[in-house]
Amino acid sequence: MNTETRNLKDTVNALEALVIHLLSRMHTPAQAEVLIRNAKIENTEEALEAKRKQAEAKKNNEAMRNAVTDFKEQMSSSYWDIAMMTEDERKSFACSMWEELKQAYSLRKNAQQPDYTHTPPSVDELIERRVTLKSARDHINLSHEKSSLEHYTKSLSDLEAAELPEDEKRTRRAGFNRRLDSARGAIKRCESITKELERINALLVKALS
Repeated sequence: MNTETRNLKDTVNALEALVIHLLSRMHTPAQAEVLIRNAKIENTEEALEAKRKQAEAKKNNEAMRNAVTDFKEQMSSSYWDIAMMTEDERKSFACSMWEELKQAYSLRKNAQQPDYTHTPPSVDELIERRVTLKSARDHINLSHEKSSLEHYTKSLSDLEAAELPEDEKRTRRAGFNRRLDSARGAIKRCESITKELERINALLVKALS
């Protein structure tokens, strides 16, 4: 036995004796011996490795459950987007979403994508969706938003040429940009709704033919 090994063994023996002494203050010597013996069994390299693997498996299983729940919720919330897709587009959409969730939850690369079956909307659901979309579009004053876009684009351009303190320019610029963002957002929403309405109408024609 070399010096390093002997020193290590002496240290372990000393620590064991100290622990037994401390435990003996709360337990009988026999009970202290049992506690030490059990601790040795439970903390072997093999036992600790088994605990580590068990903890890792538990963590992976929990992450998988959360990812699957998230996947189902996102697919459900994207129902009408998915309804407008072809079958190949749906498969690609689901695959992309699962890949994103695998990264977000640190899942294994071979983690299996949950099953997803799309149920096409009924005629009544299509009609209800069309009513909802038309109502949303009617609440957007497209002419006003386009005028706002033109007006604040020009105002922003004029502001840069104006002889004003920089602080005032900064304040006005921020206000103009907020109004521009709002107008662009409204116009984009209107365009998106119009496109979906076209698809809804096409699906209705197909369903009723």
